[in-house]
Amino acid sequence: MARVAVGLLHPEEMGSVVGEIVRAGGPQVLWASEGRSRASRAGAERAGLVDSRTLAALVRQSQVILSVCPPHAAMDVARQVAAHRFAGAYLDANAVSPKTARAIAGILEEAGTRFVGEMEESTATFAEAGLPDGFSRAAATVYRRLAGYKDSKEPPSVAEIAAALGTQ
Repeated sequence: MARVAVGLLHPEEMGSVVGEIVRAGGPQVLWASEGRSRASRAGAERAGLVDSRTLAALVRQSQVILSVCPPHAAMDVARQVAAHRFAGAYLDANAVSPKTARAIAGILEEAGTRFVGEMEESTATFAEAGLPDGFSRAAATVYRRLAGYKDSKEPPSVAEIAAALGTQ
C-alpha cells in the first residue's frame, strides 16, 4: 500500500504539533512554504514536514489536506484549496462556527473535494488507527488517554502525546 501524503495548512504553533503527531502515525506530511512566515517555516522544520513549495504542488501531492489556521482565515484557505480543484479528503480543524463549517463544506464540495465531515470516511480512518470507529467514542477515548495531562503545569511533549494515544 502506498504511503499516504497529508498536506498541512499551516504549520505554525498549533499546526506544527498536529503535523508532528500525524507524521508519527506514518503518513508523509507536506506543507507549502511559498508566502509563509518565519513562524511557519520554523514550525515545519521542528515537525519534520516536507516542503512542497507551492499550494498547487501540495494539492497535487496530497490525498488528505488538514487545515489548521486562525479561524478568521479558514474560509480563505478553503477557497485557495478549492481553486486548485482538490479531489481528496479535506479536514477543517479550525475553531469555526457551525455556519462557517457548512460554508467551507459548500465551497469544497462545489470544487469536487470530499469534506471529511463524511462520517463513513472518518469512521474508516479511526478504525484503521485502532481507535473506536464512532466519532464521539473516538473523542472520548482521546480525552481519556490524555486525562493525565489535564492539570499539568507543563504541556506534554509530542512524543508523550503520541505514546498516550498509542501512535508509537
